[in-house]
Amino acid sequence: MINKLKRIAVKTLRMIYIYNEIIVVEKKLYDTDSHAQAKILFDLRFVQKDDFPKVANRLKEFYIDLEKNFKDADICAIAEIDGVIIHLSFVALSDIYVPELLKRIRINSDSAYKHATYTVPEYRGFGIAPKVSEELFIDLNKRGIEKVYSLVMKSNLSSLRYWSKVGARKIGTITSIRICGFKYYRIKGITKAYHNILTNIF
Repeated sequence: MINKLKRIAVKTLRMIYIYNEIIVVEKKLYDTDSHAQAKILFDLRFVQKDDFPKVANRLKEFYIDLEKNFKDADICAIAEIDGVIIHLSFVALSDIYVPELLKRIRINSDSAYKHATYTVPEYRGFGIAPKVSEELFIDLNKRGIEKVYSLVMKSNLSSLRYWSKVGARKIGTITSIRICGFKYYRIKGITKAYHNILTNIF
């Protein structure tokens, strides 16, 4: 009985008070070269928003639910082997709703927000994501994009390692606190200039 009450108390507390520390990373695209090497060969293409429905329909056979990612993206990088999709990376070029913060953020015309990356499980560990990212960053730079931002939960060590591999750096943190339905954000840049950038975006 006591253990059950403890579990109820903890669950209630989690509903009342939710605390997340999120790391903001930035990748400057002017210094991007294609040096990453994947361990397997694949075909890569960049798909615009108008063609997303065709891609989404192809994913249904794999039972991959990425509908929300397609809805929020403007560009999707797709890696394929023999016509089978093995990886997708989603990028937004305009305002986008960020579930980690439960709010919309503003994207400047010279920037992009990389909000999701997915590799089919059996193809993970082959260096596909870093290689796709480098090619994606080169393509974005040709479109006039100078910087790419992303949010990573502090506890997500694999994503932090991924961003480090592609040459991104931590520029600050956002602490998201929810208490009884009220939302509070604490933004902290590693420099004053980065703090101003984060305040403008988030």
